[in-house]
Amino acid sequence: MMNKGYDSEKIHVLIREEIKADSIIPLRVRKRKKIKGKYRKQLNLRFDKIKYNKRNIAETTFSVVKRKFGEALRARRFFNHVKEIKIRYC
Repeated sequence: MMNKGYDSEKIHVLIREEIKADSIIPLRVRKRKKIKGKYRKQLNLRFDKIKYNKRNIAETTFSVVKRKFGEALRARRFFNHVKEIKIRYC
């Protein structure tokens, strides 16, 4: 789920066709009223506001985890990243 800044047909195509997920991005309000793009038109007809508003819960959770444990890992290699994460969060 993203905010209006990510409302473009290219992003909707990427999410729906390549990632095989639902794109829940609110449409930007523009001066011209015609909405272009297959997926943007579909979203205009059926936008799930309840599902979109649940993104606030996820963003709050990520924020709490980052504040509590920090944002950066100090290890350089992937294997050591995994070990560092396990040590921090377990």
